[in-house]
Amino acid sequence: MAETKGSRQAKGISWAQFLARAATVGAAGVAGPAGQARAAQARRGRGLRRRGVVSTVGAGKTPGTAWSARQMRHDIRAIREDLHADTVDVMGDGVERLTKTAVEAAERGLHVWLQPTLGDAPRRDILEHIAETGRFAERLRRQGARVDFSVGCEFWLFVPGILPGETVLERIDNLQNGTVDRPGMQRRLAEFTVRAAKVGRSVFRGNLGYAAAQSIDAREFISADAPHRPDEPRLDLDMASYALTKVIRVRRPDDPASGWHWEPKEAFRAVARRYGAAGHRTSQSQERSEAGRSPVARKRETARSPQALPLAR
Repeated sequence: MAETKGSRQAKGISWAQFLARAATVGAAGVAGPAGQARAAQARRGRGLRRRGVVSTVGAGKTPGTAWSARQMRHDIRAIREDLHADTVDVMGDGVERLTKTAVEAAERGLHVWLQPTLGDAPRRDILEHIAETGRFAERLRRQGARVDFSVGCEFWLFVPGILPGETVLERIDNLQNGTVDRPGMQRRLAEFTVRAAKVGRSVFRGNLGYAAAQSIDAREFISADAPHRPDEPRLDLDMASYALTKVIRVRRPDDPASGWHWEPKEAFRAVARRYGAAGHRTSQSQERSEAGRSPVARKRETARSPQALPLAR
Protein backbone atom coordinates (compact mmCIF):
# COMPACT_ATOMS: atom_id res chain seq x y z
CA MET A 1 0.00 0.00 0.00
CA ALA A 2 1.52 3.33 -1.02
CA GLU A 3 1.93 6.14 1.46
CA THR A 4 0.77 9.66 0.73
CA LYS A 5 3.21 12.32 -0.34
CA GLY A 6 2.66 14.11 2.94
CA SER A 7 3.42 11.04 5.05
CA ARG A 8 6.77 10.64 3.29
CA GLN A 9 7.73 14.26 3.85
CA ALA A 10 6.54 14.82 7.40
CA LYS A 11 8.84 14.63 10.39
CA GLY A 12 7.03 12.52 12.98
CA ILE A 13 6.55 13.43 16.61
CA SER A 14 5.66 10.80 19.16
CA TRP A 15 2.67 10.94 21.49
CA ALA A 16 4.99 11.25 24.47
CA GLN A 17 6.89 14.11 22.85
CA PHE A 18 3.66 15.86 21.99
CA LEU A 19 2.26 15.58 25.52
CA ALA A 20 5.49 16.87 27.01
CA ARG A 21 5.57 19.88 24.70
CA ALA A 22 1.85 20.57 25.01
CA ALA A 23 2.11 20.53 28.79
CA THR A 24 4.53 23.45 28.65
CA VAL A 25 1.87 25.71 27.18
CA GLY A 26 -1.20 24.43 29.01
CA ALA A 27 -3.05 22.43 26.39
CA ALA A 28 -6.36 22.64 28.22
CA GLY A 29 -6.41 26.40 28.01
CA VAL A 30 -5.86 26.38 24.27
CA ALA A 31 -8.39 23.67 23.54
CA GLY A 32 -11.21 25.80 24.87
CA PRO A 33 -14.22 25.27 27.15
CA ALA A 34 -15.56 22.24 25.26
CA GLY A 35 -12.36 20.30 25.78
CA GLN A 36 -12.19 21.32 29.43
CA ALA A 37 -15.78 20.17 29.94
CA ARG A 38 -14.95 16.76 28.44
CA ALA A 39 -11.95 16.47 30.73
CA ALA A 40 -14.07 17.27 33.79
CA GLN A 41 -16.70 14.78 32.71
CA ALA A 42 -14.04 12.09 32.27
CA ARG A 43 -12.73 12.73 35.79
CA ARG A 44 -16.24 12.29 37.21
CA GLY A 45 -16.71 8.92 35.50
CA ARG A 46 -16.56 5.77 37.56
CA GLY A 47 -14.91 2.46 36.79
CA LEU A 48 -12.55 1.38 34.04
CA ARG A 49 -14.36 1.46 30.72
CA ARG A 50 -11.41 0.59 28.48
CA ARG A 51 -8.10 -1.03 29.28
CA GLY A 52 -6.06 0.81 26.68
CA VAL A 53 -2.61 2.01 25.69
CA VAL A 54 -1.18 4.19 22.91
CA SER A 55 0.90 2.55 20.19
CA THR A 56 2.74 5.04 17.98
CA VAL A 57 3.75 3.98 14.48
CA GLY A 58 6.06 6.72 13.24
CA ALA A 59 8.95 6.05 10.88
CA GLY A 60 11.51 6.35 13.68
CA LYS A 61 14.18 9.00 14.07
CA THR A 62 17.24 6.76 13.56
CA PRO A 63 18.11 3.65 11.53
CA GLY A 64 17.98 1.60 14.71
CA THR A 65 14.45 2.72 15.61
CA ALA A 66 12.92 2.51 12.13
CA TRP A 67 9.43 0.98 12.11
CA SER A 68 9.45 -2.80 11.85
CA ALA A 69 6.49 -5.10 11.23
CA ARG A 70 8.20 -7.81 13.27
CA GLN A 71 8.67 -5.50 16.25
CA MET A 72 5.09 -4.25 15.88
CA ARG A 73 3.70 -7.79 16.05
CA HIS A 74 5.80 -8.50 19.15
CA ASP A 75 4.51 -5.31 20.81
CA ILE A 76 0.84 -5.96 19.99
CA ARG A 77 1.09 -9.48 21.38
CA ALA A 78 2.56 -8.09 24.61
CA ILE A 79 -0.14 -5.42 24.82
CA ARG A 80 -2.84 -8.09 24.59
CA GLU A 81 -1.32 -10.97 26.55
CA ASP A 82 1.05 -9.36 29.07
CA LEU A 83 -0.46 -5.93 29.68
CA HIS A 84 -4.00 -7.41 29.52
CA ALA A 85 -5.25 -4.44 27.48
CA ASP A 86 -8.45 -4.66 25.47
CA THR A 87 -7.95 -1.44 23.49
CA VAL A 88 -5.07 0.10 21.57
CA ASP A 89 -4.88 3.63 20.17
CA VAL A 90 -2.89 3.22 16.95
CA MET A 91 -1.59 6.68 16.12
CA GLY A 92 1.03 8.13 13.85
CA ASP A 93 1.72 8.83 10.20
CA GLY A 94 2.15 6.53 7.23
CA VAL A 95 -0.97 4.75 6.02
CA GLU A 96 0.76 1.39 5.60
CA ARG A 97 2.16 1.44 9.15
CA LEU A 98 -1.19 2.47 10.59
CA THR A 99 -3.22 -0.13 8.74
CA LYS A 100 -0.86 -3.06 9.30
CA THR A 101 -0.80 -2.31 13.00
CA ALA A 102 -4.59 -1.96 13.12
CA VAL A 103 -5.07 -5.35 11.44
CA GLU A 104 -2.65 -7.05 13.82
CA ALA A 105 -4.43 -5.55 16.82
CA ALA A 106 -7.90 -6.44 15.51
CA GLU A 107 -6.89 -10.04 14.79
CA ARG A 108 -5.77 -10.36 18.40
CA GLY A 109 -9.22 -9.25 19.53
CA LEU A 110 -8.28 -5.70 20.55
CA HIS A 111 -10.61 -2.73 20.18
CA VAL A 112 -8.78 -0.34 17.82
CA TRP A 113 -8.78 3.44 17.90
CA LEU A 114 -7.17 4.36 14.58
CA GLN A 115 -5.74 7.87 14.62
CA PRO A 116 -3.72 9.34 11.71
CA THR A 117 -1.56 12.22 12.95
CA LEU A 118 0.37 13.58 10.02
CA GLY A 119 1.97 16.86 11.08
CA ASP A 120 3.95 19.70 9.56
CA ALA A 121 2.64 18.88 6.08
CA PRO A 122 0.37 20.78 3.65
CA ARG A 123 -3.29 20.71 4.66
CA ARG A 124 -4.23 18.91 1.45
CA ASP A 125 -1.84 16.08 2.32
CA ILE A 126 -3.15 15.88 5.89
CA LEU A 127 -6.74 15.57 4.65
CA GLU A 128 -5.69 12.96 2.08
CA HIS A 129 -3.92 11.02 4.82
CA ILE A 130 -7.10 11.10 6.94
CA ALA A 131 -9.24 9.93 4.00
CA GLU A 132 -6.97 7.05 3.01
CA THR A 133 -6.67 5.78 6.57
CA GLY A 134 -10.40 6.20 7.14
CA ARG A 135 -11.28 4.15 4.06
CA PHE A 136 -9.24 1.26 5.37
CA ALA A 137 -10.76 1.62 8.84
CA GLU A 138 -14.21 1.34 7.29
CA ARG A 139 -13.28 -1.85 5.42
CA LEU A 140 -11.94 -3.30 8.66
CA ARG A 141 -15.10 -2.29 10.55
CA ARG A 142 -17.35 -3.89 7.94
CA GLN A 143 -15.49 -7.17 8.38
CA GLY A 144 -16.49 -7.19 12.02
CA ALA A 145 -13.46 -5.66 13.76
CA ARG A 146 -14.08 -3.24 16.62
CA VAL A 147 -12.72 -0.04 15.12
CA ASP A 148 -13.24 3.62 15.94
CA PHE A 149 -11.67 6.39 13.90
CA SER A 150 -10.16 9.65 15.10
CA VAL A 151 -9.49 12.28 12.45
CA GLY A 152 -6.48 13.62 14.34
CA CYS A 153 -5.03 15.10 17.48
CA GLU A 154 -4.62 18.73 18.56
CA PHE A 155 -4.71 20.33 15.11
CA TRP A 156 -3.69 23.66 16.65
CA LEU A 157 -0.14 22.30 16.92
CA PHE A 158 0.11 19.76 14.11
CA VAL A 159 -1.56 21.62 11.23
CA PRO A 160 0.34 24.56 9.68
CA GLY A 161 -1.52 27.84 9.49
CA ILE A 162 -3.58 27.64 12.68
CA LEU A 163 -0.70 28.98 14.76
CA PRO A 164 2.26 30.87 13.26
CA GLY A 165 5.34 28.72 12.74
CA GLU A 166 6.66 26.16 10.27
CA THR A 167 7.00 23.31 12.80
CA VAL A 168 5.39 22.09 16.02
CA LEU A 169 8.25 23.49 18.08
CA GLU A 170 8.07 26.90 16.41
CA ARG A 171 4.34 27.05 17.02
CA ILE A 172 4.83 26.23 20.70
CA ASP A 173 7.48 28.95 20.96
CA ASN A 174 5.14 31.52 19.41
CA LEU A 175 2.37 30.50 21.78
CA GLN A 176 4.69 30.90 24.77
CA ASN A 177 5.92 34.26 23.50
CA GLY A 178 2.40 35.60 23.26
CA THR A 179 2.68 36.32 19.53
CA VAL A 180 -0.64 34.64 18.75
CA ASP A 181 -4.02 36.01 17.75
CA ARG A 182 -6.08 33.69 19.97
CA PRO A 183 -9.53 34.49 18.55
CA GLY A 184 -8.13 33.97 15.06
CA MET A 185 -6.47 30.77 16.16
CA GLN A 186 -9.73 29.40 17.58
CA ARG A 187 -11.55 30.29 14.38
CA ARG A 188 -8.94 28.61 12.15
CA LEU A 189 -8.89 25.56 14.44
CA ALA A 190 -12.67 25.22 14.24
CA GLU A 191 -12.67 25.60 10.46
CA PHE A 192 -10.05 22.89 9.90
CA THR A 193 -11.63 20.55 12.44
CA VAL A 194 -14.94 20.80 10.56
CA ARG A 195 -13.16 20.02 7.27
CA ALA A 196 -11.38 17.03 8.80
CA ALA A 197 -14.63 15.72 10.34
CA LYS A 198 -16.40 15.94 6.97
CA VAL A 199 -13.59 14.01 5.30
CA GLY A 200 -13.65 11.39 8.05
CA ARG A 201 -17.42 10.96 7.91
CA SER A 202 -17.37 10.69 4.12
CA VAL A 203 -15.29 7.51 4.32
CA PHE A 204 -16.05 6.02 7.77
CA ARG A 205 -19.47 5.08 9.15
CA GLY A 206 -18.52 3.99 12.67
CA ASN A 207 -17.70 6.05 15.77
CA LEU A 208 -15.82 9.18 14.72
CA GLY A 209 -13.76 11.30 17.07
CA TYR A 210 -10.97 13.83 17.61
CA ALA A 211 -8.29 13.53 20.27
CA ALA A 212 -7.45 16.24 22.79
CA ALA A 213 -4.57 15.67 25.20
CA GLN A 214 -6.24 17.12 28.24
CA SER A 215 -9.12 14.65 28.10
CA ILE A 216 -6.92 11.52 28.06
CA ASP A 217 -4.82 9.89 30.77
CA ALA A 218 -2.41 8.72 28.11
CA ARG A 219 0.25 6.07 28.43
CA GLU A 220 2.43 5.11 25.50
CA PHE A 221 3.50 1.49 25.25
CA ILE A 222 6.99 2.26 24.00
CA SER A 223 9.10 5.26 23.00
CA ALA A 224 11.92 3.77 20.95
CA ASP A 225 13.69 7.09 20.47
CA ALA A 226 14.00 7.71 24.23
CA PRO A 227 16.59 5.11 25.36
CA HIS A 228 17.24 4.32 29.01
CA ARG A 229 20.68 5.44 30.24
CA PRO A 230 20.97 4.43 33.90
CA ASP A 231 24.67 5.37 34.05
CA GLU A 232 24.03 8.91 32.80
CA PRO A 233 20.83 10.21 34.45
CA ARG A 234 21.17 13.68 32.87
CA LEU A 235 21.01 12.07 29.42
CA ASP A 236 18.38 9.46 30.29
CA LEU A 237 15.57 10.38 27.89
CA ASP A 238 13.45 7.56 29.26
CA MET A 239 12.99 9.55 32.49
CA ALA A 240 10.92 12.06 30.51
CA SER A 241 8.97 9.39 28.63
CA TYR A 242 5.33 8.45 29.19
CA ALA A 243 6.08 4.91 28.07
CA LEU A 244 5.29 1.81 30.12
CA THR A 245 8.49 0.16 28.87
CA LYS A 246 12.14 1.25 28.82
CA VAL A 247 14.30 0.91 25.73
CA ILE A 248 17.70 -0.74 26.17
CA ARG A 249 20.12 -0.31 23.28
CA VAL A 250 22.34 -3.31 22.55
CA ARG A 251 25.49 -1.28 22.01
CA ARG A 252 26.04 2.31 23.18
CA PRO A 253 22.93 4.35 24.11
CA ASP A 254 24.15 7.15 21.83
CA ASP A 255 24.60 4.86 18.79
CA PRO A 256 21.70 5.65 16.40
CA ALA A 257 22.21 2.40 14.48
CA SER A 258 22.19 0.17 17.56
CA GLY A 259 19.66 -2.58 17.91
CA TRP A 260 17.47 -2.51 21.01
CA HIS A 261 14.89 -4.29 23.07
CA TRP A 262 12.40 -3.14 25.67
CA GLU A 263 11.90 -4.15 29.27
CA PRO A 264 8.79 -3.51 31.39
CA LYS A 265 8.91 -0.67 33.90
CA GLU A 266 7.22 -0.85 37.28
CA ALA A 267 4.45 1.21 35.67
CA PHE A 268 3.92 -1.63 33.17
CA ARG A 269 3.53 -4.13 36.00
CA ALA A 270 1.14 -1.87 37.91
CA VAL A 271 -1.05 -1.29 34.85
CA ALA A 272 -0.96 -4.99 33.96
CA ARG A 273 -2.16 -5.91 37.46
CA ARG A 274 -5.04 -3.48 37.28
CA TYR A 275 -5.97 -4.40 33.71
CA GLY A 276 -5.74 -8.09 34.52
CA ALA A 277 -8.05 -7.75 37.50
CA ALA A 278 -10.52 -5.63 35.53
CA GLY A 279 -10.45 -8.13 32.67
CA HIS A 280 -11.15 -10.99 35.07
CA ARG A 281 -14.17 -9.16 36.47
CA THR A 282 -15.43 -8.46 32.97
CA SER A 283 -15.05 -12.12 31.98
CA GLN A 284 -17.00 -13.26 35.04
CA SER A 285 -19.78 -10.81 34.27
CA GLN A 286 -19.93 -11.96 30.64
CA GLU A 287 -20.02 -15.61 31.72
CA ARG A 288 -22.97 -14.94 34.01
CA SER A 289 -24.74 -13.07 31.24
CA GLU A 290 -23.99 -15.83 28.72
CA ALA A 291 -25.36 -18.50 31.03
CA GLY A 292 -28.75 -16.81 30.94
CA ARG A 293 -29.01 -16.67 27.14
CA SER A 294 -30.57 -19.23 24.86
CA PRO A 295 -28.37 -21.56 22.72
CA VAL A 296 -29.77 -19.96 19.55
CA ALA A 297 -28.76 -16.47 20.68
CA ARG A 298 -25.25 -17.67 21.60
CA LYS A 299 -24.81 -19.30 18.20
CA ARG A 300 -25.95 -16.12 16.40
CA GLU A 301 -23.52 -13.99 18.42
CA THR A 302 -20.61 -16.35 17.65
CA ALA A 303 -21.29 -16.01 13.93
CA ARG A 304 -20.96 -12.22 14.24
CA SER A 305 -17.71 -12.40 16.24
CA PRO A 306 -14.72 -10.53 14.74
CA GLN A 307 -12.52 -13.55 15.43
CA ALA A 308 -14.65 -15.60 13.03
CA LEU A 309 -13.90 -13.27 10.13
CA PRO A 310 -10.77 -12.91 7.97
CA LEU A 311 -9.45 -9.35 8.04
CA ALA A 312 -8.16 -7.51 4.99
CA ARG A 313 -4.47 -6.60 4.96
